[in-house]
Amino acid sequence: MALTGKKVDFSKVVSMIDEMVEVLKKEQVDDDSKKEYCEKQFDNTDDKKKELEHTVEDTQTAIEAAETGIATLKEEMASLEASIQSLDKAVAQASETRMLENKEVQGADGLGLRGQGAAGRGQEPPQQAPAARQATGESGALGAGPTGSPPTWAWGPQPRLSRCP
Repeated sequence: MALTGKKVDFSKVVSMIDEMVEVLKKEQVDDDSKKEYCEKQFDNTDDKKKELEHTVEDTQTAIEAAETGIATLKEEMASLEASIQSLDKAVAQASETRMLENKEVQGADGLGLRGQGAAGRGQEPPQQAPAARQATGESGALGAGPTGSPPTWAWGPQPRLSRCP
């Protein structure tokens, strides 16, 4: 065309270029707004990520503290169980000692195991009717037997001697 010497009309091309420039400007504005939106979303996501990381760190710290507390409690339980076992042994020894001392005291009383009856258990003997007392020769006075001395049941149980506080 240019070789033939005719004038060429570029008005259509220029108008198409102008339209394309306008479309590109609109797209640039859209891209800018989308970029701002994306940057805000990235900021929000980063903030949430940091919050979650702090939450994870706090949770891990709490877990470590709880584990330390559990270990301490286990140690305390073990020491308490050991002290309970030693106390059980001490109670068993003290009980055995008291039983032996009780047998010694009962043997020294002259009462022995056969003379205990109701008095050995800290109970009073059954009361006799007045007619039965007269038949056996006992007077009505409390504590006076046929010989005038107090009966053996009046002595009651002897106090226990204990070496334990």
